Amino acid sequence: MADLTGRSMEPPAAAWPPCGFPADWSMEPLWIPGYPADSAMCFQTHVPSSSSGGQLQQVQHAAAIAPNLAIQEEEDEEDNDEEEEEAQYKMEMEIHDPIQVFTEATHEFKVDIDMRDMKIHRYPASIKRLKGSYTAPATVAIGPYHHGKDRLKPAEKVKHVAANHCIMESGRSVQEMYAAVASVAGEARGLYDKDMVAGIGDDDFLPMMFYDACFLVQYMLTCTSGGSEMDPSLRSYFDGNDSDIFHDIMLLENQLPWLVVKTVMEFRPVPLEEFITYLKDGLQDRKLTEKKSPILDDSYEPPHLLGLLRFYIVGRGNTKPSSSRKSASR
Repeated sequence: MADLTGRSMEPPAAAWPPCGFPADWSMEPLWIPGYPADSAMCFQTHVPSSSSGGQLQQVQHAAAIAPNLAIQEEEDEEDNDEEEEEAQYKMEMEIHDPIQVFTEATHEFKVDIDMRDMKIHRYPASIKRLKGSYTAPATVAIGPYHHGKDRLKPAEKVKHVAANHCIMESGRSVQEMYAAVASVAGEARGLYDKDMVAGIGDDDFLPMMFYDACFLVQYMLTCTSGGSEMDPSLRSYFDGNDSDIFHDIMLLENQLPWLVVKTVMEFRPVPLEEFITYLKDGLQDRKLTEKKSPILDDSYEPPHLLGLLRFYIVGRGNTKPSSSRKSASR
């Protein structure tokens, strides 16, 4: 039986030998101990015998593993062509690689600049010389920058409790809520310092985003009328540690991308006007007799909780300094 090209489709054992070739003609590769069997390559040639006229002589070559054996002239030419092509490719790469590196660096820089308003920044080195109480969380780690520190581990158990109540109060399944957070976790990862999250796999990063967001949402509820029916034990923890938690969630390096918090809030809503008022009141050195809730600006997308508070205290900062002010500052 033959295919359209006329080649035999019989199994190799039953195939007819090539015309004029001995029946025991073999294509088995030559294997030499110490080399992988799959690296052996057979090149078989036939030459007329001086004594028998049409008789063929089998010659086997293991080209890949026996470089000192003779090979055909055409193979030499092919190898030379390949070497020339490889040399040409290397030369082109040497010429073009720097341009590619510069282009990639420029693109990465532009992306970082464009995203700087939404990123979770770290403190500059000059500020890090301050006491740790001004820069590091005392009770709870939010996000990856301080995650896993020994003094903050007790709060990790509370995050699980907060997530449990967040799920139950939402009336939705844990799978549904977790999947929603996972769908934005990739974007959230890009908002952190890439060196800080490079060693954190999704198996750790996704649960971190989920538990931290649930913890924040439950804490936000305790600061508003939305937490009136919260579990008493969880409410007791938040009330007893309110000052420390408030301090921690106001730190620059202890933030969660707002898109993650917002995703959880779609399952367990929080009255943001009340919460913002609570935060602003907590920054006052005196209690105001009349509290005025802010009017939410739906067009504003905060980078994180700290950015949200800043916006409703300072407002938009879109005004560019004049040229005279720029000159004076130089």
